[in-house]
Amino acid sequence: MSSDYPKADAYVIGAGPNGLAAAITMAQSGLEVVVLERNDTPGGGARTAELIRPGYRHDVCSAIHPTAYSSPYFMSLGLEKYGLEWIQPDIPCVHPLDGGDGIALHRELIDTVIALGEDGRKYKRLLEPFSENWYALTHDILTPLGWPKNPFLMALFGLRGLQPVAQFVKQFATAKAKALVGGMAAHSILPFEEPGTTAFGLVLAASGHGVGWPFPKGGTDQLIAAMIKLLEAHNGKVITNAEITNIDALPDASIVIHDTAPRSFVQYAGHHLSPGSKRALEAFEYGAAAYKVDFILSEPVPWAYEEAKKAGTLHLGGTFEEMRQAEREVHEGVMPEKPFVLVAQQSLFDRTRTQGTDEVLWSYAHAPNGFTGDATERLIDQIERFAPGFRDTILNKHVIGPMKLQEYNPNYVGGDINSGKQHLPQLFKRPLSWSRPYQAPLDGHYFCSSSTPPGGGVHGMSGHLAAKAALKQKFGIRVS
Repeated sequence: MSSDYPKADAYVIGAGPNGLAAAITMAQSGLEVVVLERNDTPGGGARTAELIRPGYRHDVCSAIHPTAYSSPYFMSLGLEKYGLEWIQPDIPCVHPLDGGDGIALHRELIDTVIALGEDGRKYKRLLEPFSENWYALTHDILTPLGWPKNPFLMALFGLRGLQPVAQFVKQFATAKAKALVGGMAAHSILPFEEPGTTAFGLVLAASGHGVGWPFPKGGTDQLIAAMIKLLEAHNGKVITNAEITNIDALPDASIVIHDTAPRSFVQYAGHHLSPGSKRALEAFEYGAAAYKVDFILSEPVPWAYEEAKKAGTLHLGGTFEEMRQAEREVHEGVMPEKPFVLVAQQSLFDRTRTQGTDEVLWSYAHAPNGFTGDATERLIDQIERFAPGFRDTILNKHVIGPMKLQEYNPNYVGGDINSGKQHLPQLFKRPLSWSRPYQAPLDGHYFCSSSTPPGGGVHGMSGHLAAKAALKQKFGIRVS
C-alpha cells in the first residue's frame, strides 16, 4: 500500500484548514509535502456541497468566519490572489426576541451601544478594549498558553473572560444585553456556569465589532480551493480517497502531521503507542454536538424583527435564562424542547449560492453528544417562533444529525464540531500537554487538528503552529 503514495519529506493526514495550513507552512520552507485526505474532496469541516439540488450550495459544517478573516496566519498568505473573496453581511449577527423585538450586533460598536439603552455604556466599556484592539488580541488568543505579546490587554481579557457567563451577565439590567452576550457565549457549547464561557462571548462580540462576521463568496470551500492553489504553487500535493487505517502504510518521512482527532490517531497508530500515551489520548473529552439542517426556501425568512432581515448570522435562543436551561439540558444528555439554534442566511448576500429567487438557509441546534433522535421539528419550531410563516417557505431540507456528522468527518466525535470539549481543564492541554501541545507520542509525529490549541474554528493556526514546531525540531528551521 505504501507504494501508492509518492515519497515526501512530510505527510499531512487530513486536508482540513489546519492540515492545509501545516502543509503550506512546510512547503514554503522548501519541504516536499503530500497531504492525504480520506474523502473524495478536501476541506474537512470547510466543505460546500449541493446537498439537496444541483445549483444550491450549502456549507456542510462551518459557514461564517470572523477568525478566518482575521487569522494572523491566513492574513499572511494573501489568499485573495488565489481567488478567495470575502462577503460582509450588512449586520454581523442578530439575536431576535419574542414579540418582534431583538438586538443586533452591528459592525459599528456605537450602533449596538445605542440599541442597548441603559446597558449601552457598560457594554461599550466591556467590549471596546477588545474590538478596538482586535488584531492584537488575536495574536494572543490564537496561540498556545504562554507569555502574551500584549500582556495588559490579555490580563484584562482574562479578568473578564474567565468568569462563567452566568455570573458575568449579572452586571446588565436589560434582557437584550443579557441575551446578546449569552448568545455569543453559547458558541462554547458549554453550560453557562462553566468558567471561561464569557471568553467565547467576548471574542465573538469583539470580532463582530472589530472586523465583522464575513464568509467566502461561493461557499466555505472557496477558502480551501485558494489554500490548495497556494500549496500547489509551492509544489505540494493533495491526494484524495486516501484513508489511513494503519500508520505503517506511510513511506518513511521526517515529519507526519495529523489533522485528526485523538481517537482517530489511536485507531490507526495505537499499536505504536505506550500504554500510558494510549490511555491519555483515549481519555480526551469530547463536547456537545451539532444537529444540522439545511433548507431551500421559496423566499427570505419572514423574520418578525426587522433587523434580522439584514443579518448574516442569527442566534435563536430567546432569553438568557432559556439559553442557560437549554445548554444545561444538552450537557445532561437531554435534547431541549427549545434548543439554541444558529442560522446563517448567506444567499441574501451571495446569489452564487442559489438559483432564481429561492434562498438557501444553514442552521444547526446544540444537541447531546452522540444524539441519535430526530430534532428537526424542534429546530424548525425555534425558527418559526421568531419568523411566523417560516414553515410555508420551506421547499426542501437536508438533515445531518450528530452521528452523521461523525461519519462525514471522524474528527467530530459524537457530533462535536470543536473536536474536543473546550472547558478550562482541556482548553490549553489539548490533547496531551500544555507545554508541547502539538507533539504526538511518536518521534516525528505531530497533532494539528482542532483538538490542539487554540481549538475549534477555521483559522489555520493549529496547523501553522504544529508545522512551525516540527520544522524547528526536525530541520532547525525557524518560521516567523
